Amino acid sequence: MGAGQGQSFGKTKGSNTSGKSKSASLNSNLNALTSTYKLTESGYFGEKSGKHIRNIESDNPIKTANDFFNKATKGAKVEATSNGEGKKAKMSDGYTITIREVSHSADKSPAVDIHIKGIPGKIKDQKIHFVKTKDDSK
Repeated sequence: MGAGQGQSFGKTKGSNTSGKSKSASLNSNLNALTSTYKLTESGYFGEKSGKHIRNIESDNPIKTANDFFNKATKGAKVEATSNGEGKKAKMSDGYTITIREVSHSADKSPAVDIHIKGIPGKIKDQKIHFVKTKDDSK
């Protein structure tokens, strides 16, 4: 699905890499995103893990992080981050969404950052880590 550690991201399914669409907004992609990922009434995805850090558990965190990113950025121009550690999309409604398949956190879990420049909308600034589903049978 996505690129593995140390590999090039290339084109991302569901994103427009040839040009930015004026209608590519996080808010316009919200229905597809929230059909899979629960959005709290206060504007956050996943479970609270820190002040602005959220966790979404998955059996395949990299695949899930890429799915989340692709749904959130559908129709937007996606490009590599300046440090080459991920990819980002600037949305027409002011949101910037970034994905790193290997984060700087201790567990190196994939992370998606959602940042709004200016007045916050329905979705709040947050960093979402995609973590391996806990095995409760141990």
